[in-house]
Amino acid sequence: MKRNHYGIIVDSEKPVISVVTNHQPEYLCNDIYEYGIDIDLVEYLASCESDEDIETVMDTWEQGTLIYGFREWLHEGTGLAVAIKLVEEHQPYAIVAGKKIFVPDHSCEYQAIVGEVYTQVLRSEWVQRVDLCLPRYPGQGDLDTPGDFLAYTLPKEIWGNRLEWREISRLVRSGEEGVE
Repeated sequence: MKRNHYGIIVDSEKPVISVVTNHQPEYLCNDIYEYGIDIDLVEYLASCESDEDIETVMDTWEQGTLIYGFREWLHEGTGLAVAIKLVEEHQPYAIVAGKKIFVPDHSCEYQAIVGEVYTQVLRSEWVQRVDLCLPRYPGQGDLDTPGDFLAYTLPKEIWGNRLEWREISRLVRSGEEGVE
């Protein structure tokens, strides 16, 4: 089934980016805080002019937006503007912070952006059936609400005891995407 969701055409059989409130997955914070990259801090540190500035910031910094499942892409010998253009053409989920570029690390089970309240799951080896989000996230699945649309989700162990109604399946990636 296809649906126009606030201007984005969504096919119920093709996984979409999903959104979840940060308090729902029981162990999301464990992964994010241990392995996440604070892109707001990276960007701010790029603007610091001295080691003293950096030291002052590190003493008072409160967490910003975190990304998980990304690695820094080293663009040595290429200017930042050229590197950004190359990455935009070949890595749709690349994130630029300061003078650094982060690209998906496909050795991770999922890629996510974690804000203050919500996490967006950009890609995952796991999917579940959900309803679509409110207009704030057009074309994206709501991991907090069961429904008919296939959306990327977090691994079962991240949900912990909060699996409840969720039926999570591994995404098969041999040619056509499908569900095991």
